[in-house]
Amino acid sequence: MQPPDKPDSPKAAQRPGFGSRRGKRPLKHLKSMRGDGTLQAAGLESPVGYQLDLYSDGDRTIGTGSLDGDFVGRAEALEGCEARLVLEDGAQMAVTLENVEDDGAEFEIQSAG
Repeated sequence: MQPPDKPDSPKAAQRPGFGSRRGKRPLKHLKSMRGDGTLQAAGLESPVGYQLDLYSDGDRTIGTGSLDGDFVGRAEALEGCEARLVLEDGAQMAVTLENVEDDGAEFEIQSAG
């Protein structure tokens, strides 16, 4: 069997809480936030700038965001790491770090509050 002329495009990664919404209530955008905070991960604290979006999924609050910070030399170790993000107002949320690079990362919120 010969390979197809056009290979299938890579499938987009499914984000927890943001997968197929078919047959489910729509997500309700609660708010977008940005500011300066602290990331607590792998036994270290780092100052970060953050941008995040929170959504209601029925009785759950879910969301995603991005960080700007100095992760030089730690990016690989932080990939997939569970961490705590302390926001400018002191609120804290559990996050999972994704796509960590030397100057920033994306994150998935595990729980808000």
